[in-house]
Amino acid sequence: MFFVYTGAVGAPGFLSWSDVKALEAGGHEVLSHTVSHPNLQQVPDARLASEMRDSRARLEQELGHPIECIAYPFGSYDGRVVKAAADAGYRLAVIADGPSAVDASPALELPRWKMAYGEPLPLFVQRLCAP
Repeated sequence: MFFVYTGAVGAPGFLSWSDVKALEAGGHEVLSHTVSHPNLQQVPDARLASEMRDSRARLEQELGHPIECIAYPFGSYDGRVVKAAADAGYRLAVIADGPSAVDASPALELPRWKMAYGEPLPLFVQRLCAP
């Protein structure tokens, strides 16, 4: 799964839309990560709604299929952010560095392991193999 913030697509040093489409063609899933990757808890309501709605719309336009999952930038969220995700039409959302996924996790607060830039591959492998 690749969570893409759409405002960076095509910018120098980032993937192009052709690259994003190639990821999907290669069997990877491309999902939403907002437009500009802000801390969603710190933006006004109108921008929060726009970040979620516009990212989803752009991905659907470019990829030609529904986008129903978002990763909250920085894993930062609260009740207002969860409501905005639901209002934007997302069925699933993931947080960062949460507990192990369990059946009781709310659909708009699923845990995931976040990998930061420059973190080594062995750490990724360790997280994948953790119980």
